[in-house]
Amino acid sequence: MRENGKRAPRRVVITGIGAVTPIGIGVNDFWSALLAGKSGIRHITSFDASNLPSQVAGEVHNFHVREFVRHGRKPPTARFSAFAVAAARLAVDHAKLPRNGGRVGVCIGSSVQGNADIGEGAFARFQELGWQSLGTGPSLEVAAHSASSYVQRELEVAGPLMTIASACCTGIDAIAWGTDQIRSGAADAAIVGAAEAPLSQFTFGLFSASGFLSTWGGPAAEASRPYDRQRTGLVLSEAAGVLVLEDFEHAESRGAEIFGEILGYASSAEEVTIRDPQDRYAIALQQTIISAVGRSQLQPRDIDYICAHGNSTKFDDEAEAAAHRRTFAEHAYSLAVSSIKSMIGQPFSAGGVLQVVAATLASYHNVVPPTINLTTPDPKCDLDYVPNKPRSARVNHALVHSHSLGGHVPGSHSALVIGASRHIR
Repeated sequence: MRENGKRAPRRVVITGIGAVTPIGIGVNDFWSALLAGKSGIRHITSFDASNLPSQVAGEVHNFHVREFVRHGRKPPTARFSAFAVAAARLAVDHAKLPRNGGRVGVCIGSSVQGNADIGEGAFARFQELGWQSLGTGPSLEVAAHSASSYVQRELEVAGPLMTIASACCTGIDAIAWGTDQIRSGAADAAIVGAAEAPLSQFTFGLFSASGFLSTWGGPAAEASRPYDRQRTGLVLSEAAGVLVLEDFEHAESRGAEIFGEILGYASSAEEVTIRDPQDRYAIALQQTIISAVGRSQLQPRDIDYICAHGNSTKFDDEAEAAAHRRTFAEHAYSLAVSSIKSMIGQPFSAGGVLQVVAATLASYHNVVPPTINLTTPDPKCDLDYVPNKPRSARVNHALVHSHSLGGHVPGSHSALVIGASRHIR
């Protein structure tokens, strides 16, 4: 396609979705659970948490990696890589992407990588039996890049290969990488996403010591409660989300179903010279959203739905609400905003890509998933958070944003705008 004699930028569309989550495996189960307001938060079963102040998590149950690996191949040992392979297989099958589908890039991000299972297990053996007991496997399986490598091998695709680790922004940043590969012509399609399996005694100890984790004393399913006055912190979880992105013309030529379009992306660092922590957060998020919306050739008033970071901590939720009010002004009160982390918890790198999945499906089906456990709204979080029940709504443009780090380590924000598939042609 040419505009004014110049080749127009390649349009990037979403043709496949894979999800491995505490509320369902596969796009249909995941989406149905979101609309049902199902919580995946339970008392921890994978390790003894009795001596920890937080004893709930979002665990993935009934997961068997061999169901997603070709017969005769050895599956990944690290749980995060196993999740990545499963979510990628589900996404590729969902997209009906042919094996000879041209140049296909792969980028699976992770922040905790294989530390919680492979790393901690190897360290325990090292302390007891010495380095000779470790073998060659752990040093490779623990690495963040092993997930991308396993996905590339399992799906037998050829093209750019990358791993990104930008904490909770990783999922959105991986999607942006894949979009850039397609727009630049380096790939015709990209398999992108993130995977995390951070659940262990040591990881919980680290985040408990930092004061981030929920100490909710009620039912476990109610522990993650973004924007609610009674929230006590975030709930850690494990998950993976993967998308198949394609050049629009490539997808159209093979008759692929299109679920949404990637319109614009931006990332911004928080300015350490701004002393007030909430202002530092809100200003950076505002800049990120305005940049992402502008690069989408839109105005803030064009956004219909925000699938927000909403991690259930007092600081983040309040600062996020302040940023939304700054950015959207009066339109902030016309927006639907919700946090799927009320249902799946906080799976670090995988959170952003699963938010993109939810936002894409919201635009495809014109239904917005709820924020559950919102029973006593925080007056400082005064927007429309779609409390407890899904809502039918016309979603032409959806915004997703994530926040990484913060506190004494300078944070950053990433945002992505998705256009409804019905407007592509």
